[in-house]
Amino acid sequence: MIRRYWPIVLPLLLAAAGCQTSAEAVSTVNATWVGRPADDFFSRYGAPYSTSPRQDGGAIYSWRGGEQTLAVNTAPRPPAFPPSPFGTTPAGQPTPAPLFGDTTSRTTSNSWVRADGTKVTETRSRTTSASVNVDTTKLVGSLLGAAAGPSAAPKPATRTIVCELSITADPEGVITALSVKRDTEGAFLSLSRCGEILK
Repeated sequence: MIRRYWPIVLPLLLAAAGCQTSAEAVSTVNATWVGRPADDFFSRYGAPYSTSPRQDGGAIYSWRGGEQTLAVNTAPRPPAFPPSPFGTTPAGQPTPAPLFGDTTSRTTSNSWVRADGTKVTETRSRTTSASVNVDTTKLVGSLLGAAAGPSAAPKPATRTIVCELSITADPEGVITALSVKRDTEGAFLSLSRCGEILK
């Protein structure tokens, strides 16, 4: 049975093994860039969005890169229970709140002892209800002469991915430290956007 799932599991395991976390990405970036000129970093990855001078004559740069907005898969899920052709709701499915209605419940219990000495308890419950459910959006829309249904299409869901760093440089412009200010998940299976773009 395990062999059947290997074509699915193996690529996922290999992809996860190649993913970098934020900590691993920062470690790699520090090993690559500390001791090198900040201008080299900016010429490769883009200019910083802000610069703050330090008292020793160096600077702290705020840099952002790889910013991208991605559409999130929002395909509608099938209903948990198929709709009933009789207008009733299957057990376990939430029911809409009734506009008005009435419910009556009756429970009876009978106990007796069999000839062999076994005690038997029988409980019977009966519930009768009637209610009226009205979709007020359709009702109001039809009264006002508008088409039934929602008035506007929902906006698609999105997520933004980005890598944001704080880069410290000495007075000569040499990078002395890099730290992550913000690192989102990557574009596909990556755990770090910084790990994706700072290769």
